[in-house]
Amino acid sequence: MFAYDLPVVAIVPLLWMAVRHVTITGDDLSYAVVLWKSALLYVVVRNVVRTDRQGVRCVALSMGVAGVVAVVAILQSLQLFGVDTLLTSLYAPFGDTSVLTANRGSATLGLAAATADLMIFNLALAVGWWARYGTRPGLIAGLLALLALGTLSSGQFSAAIGLVVTLV
Repeated sequence: MFAYDLPVVAIVPLLWMAVRHVTITGDDLSYAVVLWKSALLYVVVRNVVRTDRQGVRCVALSMGVAGVVAVVAILQSLQLFGVDTLLTSLYAPFGDTSVLTANRGSATLGLAAATADLMIFNLALAVGWWARYGTRPGLIAGLLALLALGTLSSGQFSAAIGLVVTLV
């Protein structure tokens, strides 16, 4: 299946609901839009990032942003410096502040599992960067440690498993 086929797949459940005369809600539409957004993002990145240098820049930016999110997640999970209070005023999903004050690092993503996924993905990128370029090993080692701590700060058991699998 190609990325261009994903939006077509997203329409099938909605068509099936329409054929069965089931009311299509806003949630149904928002779930169907997720695949459209992924396909659109793929097309944009595929058409914008043309050279190896641009790709390297994108990976470096992704790892840098993940490092910032890791710091926020760690501070949030430890309830230091009022980060959890700041996040509840800015990023409370659907007004539910309990998600942001539960000693789990959800950072600005509003979901601890999403934060763990972001950390693990960028941890894999950092390992690949270190293996390929080997430049600034101290900086990459520090980033690896920060991303590993950010993953664990999410408080997700599956994140710990993902961390082990990624490092192995």
